[in-house]
Amino acid sequence: MKVRNGLTRVLLMTAMLNAVSPAGPAWAQQSSAAADEATSFRDFSIPALPLSQALLRFSENTGIQLFFDAPLTASLTSQPVVGRYSANSALTAMLEGTGLVHRFVKPHVITLEKSRATGVRQTAPVRVEGANTRSALGTNGSSDITATEGSGSYTSRDLEIGSKTPESLRETPRSVSVVTQERMQDQNLTSLNQVMNQSTGITSVTGAFGDQSPTFYSRGHSISVVQIDGGAPLNVSTYDFRPLFDMAMYDHVEVLRGSAGLLNGFDSTGGSINLVRKRPLDHAQLQVEASLGSWDNRRAMIDGTMPLAFDGRLRGRAVALFQDNDYFYDTAHSRKSNAFLSFEADVTPTTLLGFGGAIANQKMTPFLYGLPRFSNGDDLHLGRDTCLCPSWGRYDFDSNELFLKLDQQIGRASTFKINLTRSSQDADFKYGYVMGPVSPNSGEGATLNGLMGEGQSTQYQLDSNFRGVLELWGREQEVLVGWTRQITTIDGPRNVYDRMYASPRPAVDVFAFDSAGYPEPPATFVSQRYRDYGETQTGGYASVRVRPIDALRVDLGVRYSRYVYDRYYERLNAAGQLLAGSRETYDDDQWSPPYFGISYDISPTLTAYGSYASTYASASSKYLQQSGEPVKPSTGFNWELGVKHSSLDGQLNASLAVYWLEVRNSLVVDESVPFTIDRATGQQCCFIALDERASMSRGVEAEITGQLWKGLQLFAGYTYNDNYSPNGQRFSTYTPKHLFKLWAVLQPGWAQQLKLGLGVNAQTEHYTSGSACTAFVFDELGNESCAPDAQVDYEFTQPSYAVIAARIEYALNSQWEVALNVNNVTDRTYYQTVGTSTFGNWYGEPRAATLTVLGKF
Repeated sequence: MKVRNGLTRVLLMTAMLNAVSPAGPAWAQQSSAAADEATSFRDFSIPALPLSQALLRFSENTGIQLFFDAPLTASLTSQPVVGRYSANSALTAMLEGTGLVHRFVKPHVITLEKSRATGVRQTAPVRVEGANTRSALGTNGSSDITATEGSGSYTSRDLEIGSKTPESLRETPRSVSVVTQERMQDQNLTSLNQVMNQSTGITSVTGAFGDQSPTFYSRGHSISVVQIDGGAPLNVSTYDFRPLFDMAMYDHVEVLRGSAGLLNGFDSTGGSINLVRKRPLDHAQLQVEASLGSWDNRRAMIDGTMPLAFDGRLRGRAVALFQDNDYFYDTAHSRKSNAFLSFEADVTPTTLLGFGGAIANQKMTPFLYGLPRFSNGDDLHLGRDTCLCPSWGRYDFDSNELFLKLDQQIGRASTFKINLTRSSQDADFKYGYVMGPVSPNSGEGATLNGLMGEGQSTQYQLDSNFRGVLELWGREQEVLVGWTRQITTIDGPRNVYDRMYASPRPAVDVFAFDSAGYPEPPATFVSQRYRDYGETQTGGYASVRVRPIDALRVDLGVRYSRYVYDRYYERLNAAGQLLAGSRETYDDDQWSPPYFGISYDISPTLTAYGSYASTYASASSKYLQQSGEPVKPSTGFNWELGVKHSSLDGQLNASLAVYWLEVRNSLVVDESVPFTIDRATGQQCCFIALDERASMSRGVEAEITGQLWKGLQLFAGYTYNDNYSPNGQRFSTYTPKHLFKLWAVLQPGWAQQLKLGLGVNAQTEHYTSGSACTAFVFDELGNESCAPDAQVDYEFTQPSYAVIAARIEYALNSQWEVALNVNNVTDRTYYQTVGTSTFGNWYGEPRAATLTVLGKF
């Protein structure tokens, strides 16, 4: 932390003094309570560490709060303190040779300062609080204990994704990972898709909107649960909702692999993602960033935070972002702007209130649905710059978000939390896209399709929970109870124009596609309309954490969930007359079997664990049976066994796990009827669910993150996955059997201004197979189905590949640094995603370079 303005320094020092003393000036003498704290003896085992880390260990051991100016501890190392000491003598021994001294300013509160021989300097406080205080602060003056900004680390001491309350990675009996602020900056990860591509065990499948709509897979199953600040999950599958997750707004991203149903309810088989917002800091800080990359990728960001009023008890933060970029394929373009504003107030000594909002706008000329292939699955060998997208296409949307958070301390360690978010989005689009398997003989078969529409959707997410701590068997035991509610609606009728081209649709030559050669078609009438759309998921959860002995912890949990949706859908003719209308409703509730977790501390740094979690996926309106009803829900379970290691200083975490995940009522295509897709609604028919047979996913996951040794930050993740459906075939062919990801940054001792980064993403082959339709017939409503004898089987494979990335960074001075990132250094050509012979094949990005200038003040 750097405080350069003299007035700001005085104000922040005054805020510190007011915070630690009701009388204003710091106490001149220790109170009797402080004296007792200083002289009572206890056991310490703190090795020589970077001083800031040693002080955190001391605070956790004693429950004493420490106030100090961050630069005081920079580049300092503590003396080891091992044995039985008083708090006073332990801290004296720890600070020996550092030039720093300590003093009590009130009971359980210590300040650090330079000894009188070197002069005393006090500025804004950085607080390190013990585990038993009301709000143990995160790094860099954040009120969030899980915050990673300013830590300089690739790992985190605590996450909330597995429990709604902060707990260390080692104490969480699940497979969890974190992508910290430091790693996002080092790897130039600016979108959620990029972050997930660099996460252990995650396969990112490019969606219909390219990198704007990816689907993430873990253990062979999709991840449909996305939370913000640990709240109720967003409904990211709603047709009109495409959240703009830009990492400029977030401190870090937490990932849980395997069933996340206990805290999130339905459709959480693959896992969950938690994006943690940046919070206002307790001091003034400004960060500016500008970058220029391949394909005219221009990006600028400003991020400022400071105390605002009431002696720092009201704090604010603002982030603004602008990005304008083309893509490695032709024609497509994107321009977006985001703004984020957050406030935080210490309403009382035990009440923390956070509130704020964000707005975002994006205008695109999109490339949709990717590339087709030959009807037998052979590659068309089109150039990576090919975009089968008319230049008149557009997809414009505006979104806004409001949030409110309350954290109320009750007693010494119990808390009550409320997390409320309102998100809305307004979409307006008109675009063309190419689909259809290409004949190996004639080169024909692909056609031009069009879609136009507009719509507005609104979501509400509410999560409230109470965490209680009670004494039992001489140890603290924890109880968590909570309630969530998620509501999604559309605001007014949603109109769709999907008959811009008459059937049969215009033929396209994919080998000589001209984006400007297809005039924009008129949209003369509404062909589909949603008049009502409502979707609600409600749930209650409860869990207990029991420690019968110090080394053993047992977790038990249970959840009740209810899922309801109701929508009315119409088909209209050219005169606006109703051809058909239908109301679809669904109501499902479920008590999940108990969640169970057990962990045992083999040593102070090593823990073994096992866990069981159930899975439940509600019936999806997109997958229909012959009757027109959604397919039946699927159920299953996830077992996991593993070991976790955390170094004593918290700078390195490692884990190894084996898992098996079984799901019943697996979907299988009903081959007794022609397969159909409604391109406007996305509904597919027909499927059957196999009650008596299950799909299985099993494998191994390993990860190591953090400081391997001084000057070297490392992330490495390896995953083995074997999955198969009831018929013995792989059900998730997107998921490779072997997946390895590595990124390391070295700051050599001989050049402290220099940082060198190198990484690789490598995976074994992935493939797809099926049958494609080469001719369609249409009914009076415009629905299409495959003509008789028009199915052609296909199968194709993307071989194993490795993609290398690198970074070089140089600090010009203490405020400014410049960095160059290069992705796909060897310019490897490969398919990031394989779809079908009809559509959905996406090349991986070619070699790309980004030059970034970053200033911190």
